[in-house]
This record gives sequence, C-alpha cells and structure tokens, in this order.
Amino acid sequence: MSIPKPNPEGLLLAIAEMSKTSAASLIPNQCVYIGDMHTDMKAALAADIFAIGVIAPMDRPAKAEAAKVLYESGATLVLDHP
Repeated sequence: MSIPKPNPEGLLLAIAEMSKTSAASLIPNQCVYIGDMHTDMKAALAADIFAIGVIAPMDRPAKAEAAKVLYESGATLVLDHP
C-alpha cells in the first residue's frame, strides 16, 4: 500500500487478497470495516464498504463528540463498549 487512509487502496487490496482464498469473490459493498478513526470511516466510504465506528478508550471522556466525528466521516453505526 503506497497511500495511507483515507485512500481506500489498502481496503480494496485486502478484499482482493481475501477473495483469492475464498470460495466466492468478495465485493466491497458486501464487506464491513470496523475502525476507531475518522480516516477509517472515510476510507470505507470511499471503497463502498459498510463502516462501523468504535469509540476508542482514549475518546470515551468525550464520547458524544467522538461519535459525531465518526458519523460525520461515514460511519453507518457507532459502538461504544468498555
């Protein structure tokens, strides 16, 4: 991978590699990506992958703001689990 997130190159490469060992080809819009950064959500969105945000432990004191950033960056769902 030559360009870091939010460029979707790494996610698309991972899907292509997993497809090589899978019985069926994987399609980005049938995949899920879980991340805790806004760049994770933007990369998933750019790759047409379902994005799930997770509030990182360091972000828990400002959990409402962290969730807002993840949603605004493309997360379809945001989880907070201690």
